[in-house]
Amino acid sequence: MRLQQISEVLGVNITAFFEEEEKIPKVSDSALRYTPGGAPLEMFLPLNKEEMTLLKLFRKTKNRKIREGILKQLHGVIELESQK
Repeated sequence: MRLQQISEVLGVNITAFFEEEEKIPKVSDSALRYTPGGAPLEMFLPLNKEEMTLLKLFRKTKNRKIREGILKQLHGVIELESQK
């Protein structure tokens, strides 16, 4: 049950935890470059309403380039906020 929940949050099929896959770059791979240096377990905390909305809208965006652009923009916002 818990593994199913984790797979849903990560947006991957539960079989991904059990199979060896050919390494094909995915949006999630490029997203790792923009992950802040915070605690890795931070991503498993429950999502608030805004985070859920953001995730749902992001998942509805099918174009890989647009998704990567969104991630880059968010990374830029974080950089700007950290300069203040």
